[in-house]
Amino acid sequence: MAWGYTGNIKGATGDDGAQGIQGVAGNDGADGADGATPAFTDTVGDGATTSFPVTHNLDSRSVGVTVYDTTTYEEVNCDKFHTTVDIVTLVFETAPATDAYTVVVVGVGPAGPEGPSGGEQGIQGIQGIQGIQGIPGDDGADGADGTNGTNGTDGADGVGVADVSIVAFGINTDREAASYGDFPFGVKLQRAVTFSSVTFRVGTADASGNLVAEIRKNGSQVSGTSTTIAAASQVTGGTSTGTWVFALGDIITVYVTGVGTTPGKGLIADIQGLTP
Repeated sequence: MAWGYTGNIKGATGDDGAQGIQGVAGNDGADGADGATPAFTDTVGDGATTSFPVTHNLDSRSVGVTVYDTTTYEEVNCDKFHTTVDIVTLVFETAPATDAYTVVVVGVGPAGPEGPSGGEQGIQGIQGIQGIQGIPGDDGADGADGTNGTNGTDGADGVGVADVSIVAFGINTDREAASYGDFPFGVKLQRAVTFSSVTFRVGTADASGNLVAEIRKNGSQVSGTSTTIAAASQVTGGTSTGTWVFALGDIITVYVTGVGTTPGKGLIADIQGLTP
């Protein structure tokens, strides 16, 4: 007779159980109320003083200071100095009228109490199976280069000042009619100039009558520059205006065509001009 063997055979280990679903998180507690912001208000101005120390007693230099017109409520600019932890000093260029300005000093208030914590955390949920990673796509083609922007327009040419003063007769030289005086050479211009006014004035005036003077270009009268000046106005000067164009290399001179009785001394022409 054959004998069989009956043993205890161990079965395979079972799979891990599924992870539990995560519970819903509790709501956050309400925020605490904000702390009160300390502030101080006063008016300044007495019609005579420009500097005002303002005592706010907020125990801090870290305060905000606003000054506004008490009537129009428009903010006013002034120098503000945080002198101490309880005083700010306001300095104005002009003394304000009595109580003309209102000053507001605002400090930093204490933080409100923290709200209660939220509810308990729920049970962690089941972790999902990670998906298969996709195949990377090809690199995209490079974009086309952008076109260059257009150049800006050139700025306008500047205009230069080209004022000229010509002494025709020295301060101690008697004026004569039909004369270029002490300076017949004139001034040879080194650039193109447009003149717009000329003022003739003297050291001493004629006893009576009129002084008549003009500007000449290359020896010829410049139309509109001939100026007749009565004796009473000769020291302060007489002026003619116009538009007189001179080119590079032109020679400008002062010419006296007429004088009064007992001519005085000296003659200068102050000419106003601009370069193009």
